[in-house]
Amino acid sequence: MGMKGQRSLDRALPVGGKDVQVPADRLDYEPAAGRSWSATMVLPNGNTMDWTGEFLEVVPDKRLVLTMTDQPGEPGRLTITVELSPTASGRTCT
Repeated sequence: MGMKGQRSLDRALPVGGKDVQVPADRLDYEPAAGRSWSATMVLPNGNTMDWTGEFLEVVPDKRLVLTMTDQPGEPGRLTITVELSPTASGRTCT
């Protein structure tokens, strides 16, 4: 992801905190490798941010690799890898 996209992500994540909403009718998120996903965040001030990406790898209960951007028309994407590990009380992610 280019610096412009990273700055957008850095601004978006702390905005609104727990008051940010993602309405169910504006969320398309079914993890499957090669499948696209999208979500619209509604910020406390009423503005929205559209997010999109693709699932690159899905290993149930173990690993999730996906891309994301808030600039769908731009080629850059942030790649996120989530590793899940069992714990006594459930799972932890890194």
